[in-house]
Amino acid sequence: MYNRYAEVFEEIVAPFLDYNHWARYIAGFLAKHGCPAPAEVLDFGCGAGHFTVALAKLGYGLTGVDFSPEMLERARARAEAFPRLSFIQSDMTEYTPPVPADAAVITFDTIVYLATLEKLDALFANLAASLRPGGLFVCNLLPDFTRFIEHNIIVNNDKFAVFYEPTKEDKVIHFHMTGFIRRGDLWERFQETHSEREHSPEELKETAERHGFTLVDTAPYHATSITGREAPVDRPHYVFQKR
Repeated sequence: MYNRYAEVFEEIVAPFLDYNHWARYIAGFLAKHGCPAPAEVLDFGCGAGHFTVALAKLGYGLTGVDFSPEMLERARARAEAFPRLSFIQSDMTEYTPPVPADAAVITFDTIVYLATLEKLDALFANLAASLRPGGLFVCNLLPDFTRFIEHNIIVNNDKFAVFYEPTKEDKVIHFHMTGFIRRGDLWERFQETHSEREHSPEELKETAERHGFTLVDTAPYHATSITGREAPVDRPHYVFQKR
């Protein structure tokens, strides 16, 4: 996952996201509930590090965690100017820092990659081990997954083309991707499948409570505030605090 696709993902998504704006939004939650900069924050599913760097610019210490070495290669290059920023290759349900952090975040719908309730449970078990008492966890959900399976999707330009064929199995959507990346006069073909699950607010809250977390805040964040384009849904954000 995010092997060759990592190369084109940044061009597909990053130009439409104001990561600095989103970082200020998340930092507002952190400061409001007792974790102002220079608190230490875990960025689970950090990808290519855009958001990680944006939060580091606000004075936070960051450890970015991601499973994809290809995405982390881009993240490390982006973060060279930030000495309090490091990156770890690991599943977000498995990495526990040597010293408990003040907060953890999962942004840009990345929680959907926990494709089973067992994985969601494993995340909160790891958060309980990774955060200090009173530590915060901020994430968002992406409602109404069904709109993604109404038709196939094609994204292309003169450098790449990606065809997405979604299929649904219960609450899980499998995005079967076939892509082509231009290499001079030739095109390199790749295939990946990304499995994502639509977690409900009730599932999120019940799992958090079971592992010693209390919901302390929630707010919508409309996609137009980060993409500049009309979008059909808000991204509700949730703030949990470890008891």
